[in-house]
Amino acid sequence: MIYFLGALCLVFLVLFLYAGKRIKELADVAAAAERAEHEKALELKTLETKLQTTAEAYQELRQRYDALQQKADEASVSLATVKTERASLASELEKLRAEKGKLAEELRDSFRAVANDIMRERTEDLDKRTKET
Repeated sequence: MIYFLGALCLVFLVLFLYAGKRIKELADVAAAAERAEHEKALELKTLETKLQTTAEAYQELRQRYDALQQKADEASVSLATVKTERASLASELEKLRAEKGKLAEELRDSFRAVANDIMRERTEDLDKRTKET
């Protein structure tokens, strides 16, 4: 019976040692899982921070883009206005050049008429002098 109790104690001791080893393995696995979970939580927090920073940068870029788009639209309207005014001024300039050409022609005709009148008067004066002499 003593052998039986000794064998039973030996079996309990082996079972106790095996259970202790198994508990230690499970504790190590649990600790590793906890460390991995903590690392994942830190990584998630880092990614959330990066996402927030990226969202803020995107918002800032969007605002700058909208401002530049508005300036471009204003510049486009301004450019269209300037082009319209330029076309109008070019049209007016052409009209003024045409009018200048007409006035220059009238002035030449007027000078020719005056020169012809002067030449006719001189010719008449010369004819009168010639007749008088």
